[in-house]
Amino acid sequence: MKKFKIFLISALVSCITFYGCIQDMSPESDYIIEEQIDGNSPEHMAALVNAIPAMMVAYENSDAGVEVVSYGGLQVMLEMMTTDMVVSGYSGFNTTAAYTTAQSINGKLNNRGKYPFFVYYGYIKTVNDIIKMIDKGSKDPVIMGYRGVAHAFRALYYMDLAAIYEYKDNSYLQPNRDLKGLAVPIVTENTTENQAKNNPRATVEKVYELIFSDLAIAESMLKDNKPESKSLPNLSVVYGLYARAYMNRAADNVPGAYVSAATYARKAITESGCEPLTQDQWEDPINGFNNMSTQNSWMLATSISPDNNKAATEGSFNYTMLLSSEQSWTVYGWRVGRSLSRKTYDAISDGDFRKHSWLDPAFFLESGNTYSGYQYKVCSSYAHLRKQITKANGFNAWPYTYVSIKFRPGSGNYTTASVGGATDYPIMRVEEMYFIEAEATAHSGLGAARKLLNDFMKYRLMSGYTYDCTAKTPDLESFIKELMLQKRIEFWGEGKNYYDAKRLALGLHRGYVGINSSSYKNTFDLNGIAPQWTLPFPTAEEEGNVAIGKEFDNPDPSSTTRWWAKDDDQLKNNYDKYVKE
Repeated sequence: MKKFKIFLISALVSCITFYGCIQDMSPESDYIIEEQIDGNSPEHMAALVNAIPAMMVAYENSDAGVEVVSYGGLQVMLEMMTTDMVVSGYSGFNTTAAYTTAQSINGKLNNRGKYPFFVYYGYIKTVNDIIKMIDKGSKDPVIMGYRGVAHAFRALYYMDLAAIYEYKDNSYLQPNRDLKGLAVPIVTENTTENQAKNNPRATVEKVYELIFSDLAIAESMLKDNKPESKSLPNLSVVYGLYARAYMNRAADNVPGAYVSAATYARKAITESGCEPLTQDQWEDPINGFNNMSTQNSWMLATSISPDNNKAATEGSFNYTMLLSSEQSWTVYGWRVGRSLSRKTYDAISDGDFRKHSWLDPAFFLESGNTYSGYQYKVCSSYAHLRKQITKANGFNAWPYTYVSIKFRPGSGNYTTASVGGATDYPIMRVEEMYFIEAEATAHSGLGAARKLLNDFMKYRLMSGYTYDCTAKTPDLESFIKELMLQKRIEFWGEGKNYYDAKRLALGLHRGYVGINSSSYKNTFDLNGIAPQWTLPFPTAEEEGNVAIGKEFDNPDPSSTTRWWAKDDDQLKNNYDKYVKE
């Protein structure tokens, strides 16, 4: 068993190309060759399949310049390109800063824009190998279950990839040729090395043909086989992926897609048996948003075990490192101050306990002895937070920072990386299905959709408060705006907001008087599709795949001319001039 785990983690994860990852080494070595793997052996397949989530917490490709990065960390980087994630602290850390500033994000001259391409295709290489090795004729339910898991993961990866690289028209940057509707090259278990060298970008429609085919196989294989760990997709997750997929296709006006999205979202809710997080679970200072076992909301998650020191401590792209304002072991997280936009914070009802995920300015303005506001639940201390979040540490907008305490260090340990960094990340929560159901339903029945949203918001209000969206949503457009506001609040920091922003062309609005940004380079006010939401392919793919080259690559979104503010003084002079809408 140990050899199989070493094989995937050591050999597959480090691959830079799509091929040649099966090391042809002797049975006595620490690696194994494909011929040593029995595709009908539950033990062999278990070792391979369990390495998928292990890779998702610590992918590294040193040849491509990709440092140790987790799936969750990558989602944070993508979300840094959206309205609601504002950098209120020091923004000089290059890789993640490239995503929030759209400066040097082209993936050509440096590693910044390369990450999604290499990470996702590294994942796809792994599941392709498993799909190829597994005995497709096996009637062993365990083997069938592992096959279903691999196909479900591949559907997830291609869904994300298609969203990131699909070219969508925008008002700010035009390609040299018509790229509309083009997504990514498709690589499956049957793709040869020569084919990969001349592999054109598939249309979004073709990519979704593969996605739906993978989901159909996964559904069939997982009906009678339920993985014990939430690190592996089960049938409810497959239904959830169907719901996501149909929402994406609905954005392209595919007939019946909204109906199918609502249907599968409800099936996912029912099949999962999951329930939305309670206030105690949401605000838990020890286990809040870091432990898939302490609540019944999460459907699929990555998990860093306490003995996985590499994933917990190395590099700058561990999920907890990036999002925890309480941890003190790396400045890549707390000192950056990934915060909620000031406007969005003010749009949250005081009766909505989710508002407690971000620290109000009064928390910093009042001393520890006189502070009379909400008593935030923290794993560190108020003094610790006030010591870290200061102007001296780069928080120029202080006290208007709105830094997050939503994501807690593992076991509440904010001082030791090997413990505090060993956390779980939610790939799918059941709450997402409630939002998909409501959004999809709105396109056929606004009244029914309002009821769905009103009913869901009951889960988020403290005693004595009510919510009713009826008056503020007279039409479909206003309803979608309100629903997306609540969804953006719900999933801040979890990566979902990037995909929704691009799917619905929500714009990038981090430019307004009094914004809590530390640097003018983080400010934008762009309508529709922001050009940086569509990443170009890295040079290695541009040069190694003749079907893409420069002609079929996405245009470089790097720019220093789209920033809303002209300099930092423009921000500093307006922090106190903010007017609440």
